[in-house]
Amino acid sequence: MKSPEEMAQVAFSRREEYKNEQVEKEERWERFCRRASAITMAVLCVAMLGIGGVLAATLDLGDLFRSIFSIQQGSPISENQATYIEEHMADIGESVTADGYTVTVKGALTDGTTAHILVDVIGPEGIDLETISPGFDLTMKGLCYEDQHGVGSVGATFWHLDDNDGKANTISMNIEYNVYGMPGGNFTLADGRNRTLHLADIWYNEAEYPYTMRHVAEGPWVFNFAFTALENKEVELLQAPIFGSYSQISGNQVDAIIHSVMMKGLSATVYYTLDPGEVQEAGDFGALKFVMKDGTELFAYPDKAGQTAHISNGSLVPNSGCHYCTYVFLAPINYEDVDTVYIGDTPIKINHQ
Repeated sequence: MKSPEEMAQVAFSRREEYKNEQVEKEERWERFCRRASAITMAVLCVAMLGIGGVLAATLDLGDLFRSIFSIQQGSPISENQATYIEEHMADIGESVTADGYTVTVKGALTDGTTAHILVDVIGPEGIDLETISPGFDLTMKGLCYEDQHGVGSVGATFWHLDDNDGKANTISMNIEYNVYGMPGGNFTLADGRNRTLHLADIWYNEAEYPYTMRHVAEGPWVFNFAFTALENKEVELLQAPIFGSYSQISGNQVDAIIHSVMMKGLSATVYYTLDPGEVQEAGDFGALKFVMKDGTELFAYPDKAGQTAHISNGSLVPNSGCHYCTYVFLAPINYEDVDTVYIGDTPIKINHQ
């Protein structure tokens, strides 16, 4: 067992960069929440409500994912979305106990790039996990195999779910795990291969500045499982490059050529170049708006841009000649259901053949 001083030193070195990324990400989301008037801040940024129990033990895995995604997108899940969930989810149900804390991985769902992993945590009696909203040191060990390449970086966000069970020592969360691939890479999570989810120490940051990190429990909690194996379906939304003027998060107006918009079921990646002298930001185009054939509007939000994946700000992604930004959906989006995608004010009419 490490001494408290050793644990604090290790934790600080591991998490200072992560904390800064999380603060930046939360600030971006808050800005986009205000701009997306069709979806409320509550839908985007707060814990789930009304699921009941520790991730509602009476609900099956499909019900849980449907409930979570329905609340996130602010409308009921469609039949095609429900089908997508059933086809892509993996039922896991494994539990590991360490340092008095039992962690259960209920199940996972991925499109190969973005994954959602549902987790329950039960702490010792008298421990209050509800009010501190802790997270884990997380790695997906064994992520890549020798025949896979093209991972630029990875990232995780912990979305706490209201288990509504009245117990302070139990929490549920959706771990959103994203793999940021490089153009030309062949990596996918949805290949049926075994992955090792390594959850190390449980920790939290205090709510007040300077957001001091506090240690809760020492793991690890290790799980071996495979995501559902599916064809790595990625659809190009553009028939030709498009040029436009777009408003960045900072308010700057930039001119850009969008060369490619690649869409999966839970994520999309935009490849583009800016006019000379323009500086790339994490969200050069704001939120993407997907208008469904039935008129429903769904949104995707920038999660990772090239310059935060070990690429200098303003530099192009090697071997592509482009910048890139990966967007994450609030719920699965089926390509067949999409009528138009808006990047800024620029509409992309989808040509279904």
